[in-house]
Amino acid sequence: MGITIAPSGKQEKTGSGSSLTKAKPSQITPKGSFKQQEFKEE
Repeated sequence: MGITIAPSGKQEKTGSGSSLTKAKPSQITPKGSFKQQEFKEE
């Protein structure tokens, strides 16, 4: 799900739920960290 890259968290809310929207971008390491690392490696 590439919707996790939503800085506003609006898309995230529809993707996973308010759980991700409530948590800060830093707290979303399970998916955020993984996606960011892949982008950095690319």
